[in-house]
Amino acid sequence: MTILVLKSFISILFLLLTLAAVFTMFEVYGRGQKRFDVERLKRIHRLNGIAFFIVLLVLAGLGMAYIALTRAELSPRAVFHVMLAHGVLFLFLFKLAIIRCYRQFYAKVPTVGILIAFLALGTIASSTGYYILSGGLTSGTLRETGAAPAPAGCGAAPATPAPES
Repeated sequence: MTILVLKSFISILFLLLTLAAVFTMFEVYGRGQKRFDVERLKRIHRLNGIAFFIVLLVLAGLGMAYIALTRAELSPRAVFHVMLAHGVLFLFLFKLAIIRCYRQFYAKVPTVGILIAFLALGTIASSTGYYILSGGLTSGTLRETGAAPAPAGCGAAPATPAPES
């Protein structure tokens, strides 16, 4: 199993944790009539947040390992992915700081949580989404053999050289 496949599977878990966090807080703050016990939802959200943070750190470590192993300059998509991931990390820590220390900003926590969810979804889409859509999880792809040619018409070099004038 390659590091990209491992990151993809862990990213799917990250996606599920993100969706669980959004669902729990939408149920707490977004419904007039509560379908579930609010205290239980908050406890689930807190435990989910701990798991979210652990998975975020694991994915960050795998991402840094991948960058170190490739020893190449990052593509624009990869740079965008890294910036989104940094945003998730910094906003998550900011949210924790508000909850733990700066209670006067507590009214901003739901907005910060939604921002974290959107950035997390963007992070996942820009890496795992791209990897899966480009055939990264299918067996026998050109990606696994290392012979992935550029598609015709997308800046690829012509198959035959152009005649000189």
